[in-house]
Amino acid sequence: MNRHLEKYYRHYGSEGYALVFDCSKYFNSINHEILLRILCEKLTDDRLYDIVKQLVDDFGEDGLGLGSQISQSCALALPNKMDHYIKEKLGIKYYCRYMDDGCLIHPSKEHLQYCLNVSGGKVPETYDNYQTVEPGDMIFCLFDLDCSAVFSGLSNCSGMITSAYDVLKPNPIYLDNLYADFWFQYVFSNRYYKIYSKNIRYTITTDMFKSIMTLIPPIETQRKIGKFLFEKHKKIEDLIANQQAQIEKLKEYKQSVITEAVTKGLDSSAPMKDSGVDWIGEIPENWEILRIKNIGWTQNGISKGGDYFGQGYPFVSYGDVYKNIVLPESVDGLIETTEQERNNYSVQENDIFFTRTSETIEEVGFSCVCKKTITNATFAGFLIRLRLFNNKKICIDYAKYYFRGTQIRKYLVKEMNIVTRASLGQDLLKAMSVTLPPMIEQQQIADYLDKKCVNIDSLISIKKQKIEKLQEYKKSLIYEYVTGKKEVV
Repeated sequence: MNRHLEKYYRHYGSEGYALVFDCSKYFNSINHEILLRILCEKLTDDRLYDIVKQLVDDFGEDGLGLGSQISQSCALALPNKMDHYIKEKLGIKYYCRYMDDGCLIHPSKEHLQYCLNVSGGKVPETYDNYQTVEPGDMIFCLFDLDCSAVFSGLSNCSGMITSAYDVLKPNPIYLDNLYADFWFQYVFSNRYYKIYSKNIRYTITTDMFKSIMTLIPPIETQRKIGKFLFEKHKKIEDLIANQQAQIEKLKEYKQSVITEAVTKGLDSSAPMKDSGVDWIGEIPENWEILRIKNIGWTQNGISKGGDYFGQGYPFVSYGDVYKNIVLPESVDGLIETTEQERNNYSVQENDIFFTRTSETIEEVGFSCVCKKTITNATFAGFLIRLRLFNNKKICIDYAKYYFRGTQIRKYLVKEMNIVTRASLGQDLLKAMSVTLPPMIEQQQIADYLDKKCVNIDSLISIKKQKIEKLQEYKKSLIYEYVTGKKEVV
């Protein structure tokens, strides 16, 4: 795990997402027939296979005992095909598993959600240990109370669920399920049940959970509260969805403004000419087209082992470039480097950095400009540095917008759509075309976009604040009504 985290940190920086999984009742549910079939493919020595088979069969018809060496070896081998699927088919480079516990690390929360849903749910060999779920049932996750994303949920459909979770059917005489749903949302939002947990997984047993005193208003009051909060909750969620949709439209508008300015200019009446590049189209007559190799030289970043990270000199990570249009003047990463390495992989004013490789094409080719030299810094091997020639062909303020335009995405999609793991090589980058207005016009475009983007970003920020306030309002509504601070009239 530490090795994968170190590699991820060097590539993406300190921010990202982890999908952690645990196989419920793993050792007790291991099917001997499936296990032995897998071992038979791997163990070519018949004598060794017979010994292993005897040891496995000694545990009974199903399951393996805890603690024995053979159990650990078999538990490691059994999900081997799943490991290959996760790494090779789902494209998760930073993945680790030890027996029944595993972790997928990735910068995209959406991709991990896709990984979670891609198979349409787990399909077990048997449903003997599964529980039925009916509409109106409450489902509880009584483990990882310190960090789990969800504690409870109200089912609106029929189905089955693993025994890792608890399914309770509210007695309609005493408990309204809508009220119960909101009550447990309130309890979980403050992690109140964490104090009852007894182990490092912050778990409480079913019996302990059932013994915890719970506020139960009169049933008619519960129904009023549940109905009221349900209607309010839906209206708030609709408002949040509306704000999120507006944010996405503003982001699209911002991108279109940038692309239009860096490919067509600010004067809509200017005479145009064919650029000769299909993904750029027409450009103003007084502009020129050059390839990147004509405006600067490129170099990949430094590559060192994990032991060198965490101390030393400043280190520009993949994440520093991916998340910023302008490189911060100081970075969090540190790396031990020699003087020669700091000279070879330096980070200087007017340098332009590009993300070089990732699991998906959407994360490759993102640019970030350096406006101020970071003394003694080096940059990650997953980046490419473009250092400009002294021919004054491109203004750095113009470059910060040009290389973030949608026209660059079109170029990369066109050139890299046949690559399994998206990778931006130096040759591909050097062949990329750049539209270059006269230097004075470049600065005018940059100044225009600075003002325009500030205004758009301000609108986006306002809408994000509205979403935060709506979420807080929703949380406060639940608290006030399920605890009796306010009464439904």
